[in-house]
Amino acid sequence: MVFLVLQLYQASFLNWDSIAYLFQGKWLCGEQIYFEWLRPPLPGAAICLFGAEEFSFILSTALAALLYGAAIFILYKKNPGLNQFVFRAFAFLFPTILFFSDFGSDLFALSFFLLALLSTNGFRKGILFGLATLSRYNFLIYFIVLLPDLWKERKKIPRFIVGVSLAWLPWVLYNWVFTKSPFFSLEDSLILNVLQRKLFAFPDASQILFIAFFLAVLFIGSPRENSKNHVNQFGALALAQFFFSTMKENRFFVPLVAGQALNVGRARESLLKKVFAGLSVLFFVHAFIGAYFIGPYTVGLPSENELGGCRVYSDNWVYFYRAGIVAEPAQGLPDFEASVLNGARVVLYNTNVPSGLEKYV
Repeated sequence: MVFLVLQLYQASFLNWDSIAYLFQGKWLCGEQIYFEWLRPPLPGAAICLFGAEEFSFILSTALAALLYGAAIFILYKKNPGLNQFVFRAFAFLFPTILFFSDFGSDLFALSFFLLALLSTNGFRKGILFGLATLSRYNFLIYFIVLLPDLWKERKKIPRFIVGVSLAWLPWVLYNWVFTKSPFFSLEDSLILNVLQRKLFAFPDASQILFIAFFLAVLFIGSPRENSKNHVNQFGALALAQFFFSTMKENRFFVPLVAGQALNVGRARESLLKKVFAGLSVLFFVHAFIGAYFIGPYTVGLPSENELGGCRVYSDNWVYFYRAGIVAEPAQGLPDFEASVLNGARVVLYNTNVPSGLEKYV
């Protein structure tokens, strides 16, 4: 319940990604204002299903949280002997899942993938994996985790392929109708999020702690058995993906949480049980303390009167759209300077001028 309440509370403060998905939902429902092709469609489709209004994002977050709860419940049932209190605390109250899974698509992707991983039916596994990848495209790589189970019972493979294909078919057709490329959205995301970025960036101190904790609990009990567990393999692959990504965001640690909960829930030694029970209480306290510091991200926007009919050019264009002002995306200082050199007359609205623009003030 604490997890659900905090997810809904955080969802009430729309951030960049959630605003983009809100407009995706409006677009899919026919209100075509703003649309980013690089984003996978499922979060927007869920928002459209709930009416494509601002409260619809909260309802879609509730759906994602309930799906995650169902996945964790099934995981618990399939692993008898877990310490119920400790397992649930680590699955629902660990900082990464509690505060970094509310960006519109991460919780959907995690929930559908865990359900796919736990499903024994090939067709259902395919549908669920398809829905996970339609929530976040980077989940396509996690097919590697599903492959051993499919390879054991190869008769599942054709059913799995049919399931994935049916899940993707509406989006493939939508892409083809509007862009003449069936995988345009996926290609756009790959170019902007992978090919145009550096290969590596360094994690910060808190991220190093998250990594160290995951690796430490991986060796609790039987390291060999833990390494064979598909949920831990999922987390390990997510960690490898994090290392090779230049976008070092905490939400990329979300896939590690289920494996951590499983490993600490299996702890047998008396001292370990006490340590993890104590950590569980700390997580509970942290949830309430952390919630106090959650608030809306505010951007100082001019009014329509202040704009006086001028075109808007900003790196906060999504927030302008939410305010009903059409804005062109700013692609950084070189793009801005090129516009000036080409004769554009620019009025800087924000008094906190970013570095590099001082000479224009």
